[in-house]
Amino acid sequence: MKRIIYIFIILAVLPIAALISCSPETGGTDSANNQTNPDLNDDIEEDAAEGVGAYKLFDADLGGYEMRLVTISNEDWAITDLDIQEENGEPVNDAIYRRNRQIEEAINVAIKEIPSGIVPHDKLKKSVDAGLDEYDLMFAHAVSGGPMASNGYYANLLDIASLNLDQPYWDQGAVKSFELMEKLYFTTSDACLMTSESIWVLYFNKKIHQNLGLEDPYKMVRENKWTMDAMYDMAKQATIDIDGDGVFTEADQWGLSSWGLAFLHFLGGQGNHLVKKDQNGYPALVEPDERFVNAYSKVRRLTDKAGGLYLEAGALKGSEYDHATKTFMKEMTLFCAEVLGWSRIFREMTADFGILPHPKYDENQTEYYNGTAHVVPIFAIPITNPDPERTGIFIDALTALSATTITPAYYTISLEGKFTRDEDSIEMLDIIRSSRIYDLAVIYNWGNFYSLFINHGTSASGENPMTLFEKQGEKIRTQIEKTMETFAAIN
Repeated sequence: MKRIIYIFIILAVLPIAALISCSPETGGTDSANNQTNPDLNDDIEEDAAEGVGAYKLFDADLGGYEMRLVTISNEDWAITDLDIQEENGEPVNDAIYRRNRQIEEAINVAIKEIPSGIVPHDKLKKSVDAGLDEYDLMFAHAVSGGPMASNGYYANLLDIASLNLDQPYWDQGAVKSFELMEKLYFTTSDACLMTSESIWVLYFNKKIHQNLGLEDPYKMVRENKWTMDAMYDMAKQATIDIDGDGVFTEADQWGLSSWGLAFLHFLGGQGNHLVKKDQNGYPALVEPDERFVNAYSKVRRLTDKAGGLYLEAGALKGSEYDHATKTFMKEMTLFCAEVLGWSRIFREMTADFGILPHPKYDENQTEYYNGTAHVVPIFAIPITNPDPERTGIFIDALTALSATTITPAYYTISLEGKFTRDEDSIEMLDIIRSSRIYDLAVIYNWGNFYSLFINHGTSASGENPMTLFEKQGEKIRTQIEKTMETFAAIN
């Protein structure tokens, strides 16, 4: 009879704000210290209202097996390490180290991380093609997940009984988004901190905001008034030709800086996808309706490169400020749309900054939505793995324990204590993290449509999205159908 882990997590479903209320700086229980040293073979029961979790681990002994993890490396903006060899006093570093040692002891397993650059799927592909059993688990960029799954490299996670994917320590939005035809070949896991760091957020310069006397955006978020129109108005007021030469350069002030990908994320923030699953769970290219076209127009207006409103990365040719984050750090822009991982870099700024969710379409939109970068890490189990149940035990335990160790260390100590400058931003992170969305057009990259869409939306001739859908639609639908036929043929 297979050994099965039964894990019950309370902390994972608590908002980040609850975690913060227990941080040392606010006089509550030091949850980060308490939760990084539990004995997993004993019950740990503490008051959930205090922001501390409880879980149980039963009957799991992997016999000292060496778990081989292929991981992402060489990302300059993200924490990609799944294993740490020693403690150094840094909360996140030490939380990763302790989590892994706890897992190793509790279920009698040894963790072997195999860093593989920024394209770890190439290493796995070569191994599987050769029919070798070299790796148990792979973490790779999501944008590679669809093509790898379509070519039969991954095992179906829904067939692995030891994975408790319905539990709150798994991102249910990712599980539901990535499942196609009752098959789930990959999903995200907070075992890798890059998952959190890949969330696309909005930063704003508090000094510029205050100098302009603009309305409090935090209050607007709470009152459901943080909309595309509201953000546009602020960005427009922040656009100033400081030197008066009629040309916007690094000497002037811009409303927004970002990358081309921002176009897709601002559209997603308004509740729109390029590909959605239909009532039967099949992916389908959307048919743009009036609301979609209006949302598209709102994004085009916000990302207008003429007149200094929007500074796209690389636009200032010959300048050292060729990156959206560099312009924001120089205090050239009011807003910057980027991933959460850059918050660590922004702490070097002189001016204070805040963090916001992406704005809504209008005040009638009920939820905020925040996308993740196309490089958000997904995990998958290679089809050559001889014992996927054993691997399921491991990754389920690692993900569950991360909810009570890594996530608190990252949000309540690192982000709160070092990287953000105000408690309001922590509240915003709670909203952002709970509203993550994924677009299958990005994950599977059918016909390179999402890139074509971004290029169309940011071009001078791209006023109407319908022209692109009409031109590319049949091709994309054909490729989607081929993927579904391939999935149907995979046993």
